[in-house]
Amino acid sequence: MADFRNVPSSFFMFCTNNFPNKLSIPLAFGNQYKKFLRQPYLELKTESGRSWMVKARKMSKKWFFTDGWSRFATDNQLKLFNLLTFRISGQSALHVSIFRNGCCKEVPSPPPSAPADDEGGSAKTWRFIRKLMDHNISNLRMDIPKTFVTATGIKAKQNIELENEQGRRWTVSVTDRNIKVFALTAGWVNFVRGNNFQAGQILLFEFVRNSGNVVKVVVVENEAGKELLARARKGGLLK
Repeated sequence: MADFRNVPSSFFMFCTNNFPNKLSIPLAFGNQYKKFLRQPYLELKTESGRSWMVKARKMSKKWFFTDGWSRFATDNQLKLFNLLTFRISGQSALHVSIFRNGCCKEVPSPPPSAPADDEGGSAKTWRFIRKLMDHNISNLRMDIPKTFVTATGIKAKQNIELENEQGRRWTVSVTDRNIKVFALTAGWVNFVRGNNFQAGQILLFEFVRNSGNVVKVVVVENEAGKELLARARKGGLLK
């Protein structure tokens, strides 16, 4: 049996073949860090200060970055033969450096005055998670946390863009229902029907600084979703 005890907590990969849709992870790293890769989602962080949520999956005895990877590739303008280095930098985070033509690709830094997020530090990404209930579909609205609205700067009566995993967008209004609760209202039903959402599905909403008014929405698998919901109740995610 192969001995992976000396495998470092980092690896590199070139963008080849089907890299816009998924990226393979070295087998040695996958075998050494199975528990790390099997987490519901991993956070990829770059020098820009931004972060992306991606899923690692094992397919045909190989590990790949899949769900969320295409958005990372698009946002970072990855090209064929770009070199990426990955280093574990937290319990569920990887620091990613992007190289092109032998040099680290320059990316803009976040504004120095960025406010602090719910987990401390310079705010980059804000998230909340919701399990779809019958009333979210029949009442044509989805309540969202006031903390999310306040942190992101989204205002009542402002339109935002909800983006699904395929990059399609729907315009949805934000309404102030009362002092503690905001809601996604006009346009929400179009988003639900356009994605064939059903009661019981778990959605992860993510707003990234400097992305305009776009909120990305990812469908989380049932078991992973339950874990994320539990983390949210403990303060791991915006409630």
